[in-house]
Amino acid sequence: MDVNATVVITLEVVLDANLMHGTKLTNNATAFGTNAYPVWDEWNTAVIAGPRLSIEKAGPTVSYPGGVITYTIAVHNIGSEAAYDVQVTDTIDLSLVEYVSSTPIGSISIDKITWHLGTLGKGAAALITLTVKARETLQNGATIRNIVEVAWKDYIGQTYPMERYEWITHV
Repeated sequence: MDVNATVVITLEVVLDANLMHGTKLTNNATAFGTNAYPVWDEWNTAVIAGPRLSIEKAGPTVSYPGGVITYTIAVHNIGSEAAYDVQVTDTIDLSLVEYVSSTPIGSISIDKITWHLGTLGKGAAALITLTVKARETLQNGATIRNIVEVAWKDYIGQTYPMERYEWITHV
């Protein structure tokens, strides 16, 4: 190797999915050669792990005035730790649909339906079934737009960016 030359070695690793948040990983590297003193370095990395939720909504893409529409909302914890204070909010224009029921029961405020799901363990999932009825006064060509979001915290109360999903039903 020439004097003042640099060699870059890139190492890519896959971490065990069970590593806990804050685990310290230490990488030690040593270089040596003929007629040279060995050199070494150490690099520490803290694992940033935690809950990570995904959300999806499914239902009919077409309905009619007065039609009953059933949506299914699925929330999955795809992260490495439990998610706490899990809250799902569905924004749907209640001037276009009438709330019929949901399992579990949600609370309604203006154009939002909210479900408090509590704790969702690592690898766990929760399903919400929402039934609404398209208002009889809807005209053909109307669009019922739903935006569903999930918010959560980790074990120390840190919040994470919301995940969201959009579903459209045409009348």
